[in-house]
Amino acid sequence: MNKQKKIQYLLTRHLMDCGKIRLRLPDNVTLEIGTVQDTKNGPEITDDYCFVKASRNGNAALLDTYNLGLQYPDSRNVMICMDNTMDDSGRSVKRLEVV
Repeated sequence: MNKQKKIQYLLTRHLMDCGKIRLRLPDNVTLEIGTVQDTKNGPEITDDYCFVKASRNGNAALLDTYNLGLQYPDSRNVMICMDNTMDDSGRSVKRLEVV
């Protein structure tokens, strides 16, 4: 088993056992990955839901099975830019940047 497959196996196994993991990456970035979903019975580890949250200095991007979200400090100096572009496959996509 090569290193990438081993890391993927261990990470997936940890998520199914513990529900989430938080990793400290270079440049003060925190990456949180989880499979815990809030249900009517409380938080449950599930194999049909996953979220990824990357954050740094109060800014965060969240992707889960249902949503894509951005979080940033409320400031008058923030500029939000949105445009349309093409991806590598030639499909039209929207791009949002918070500067």
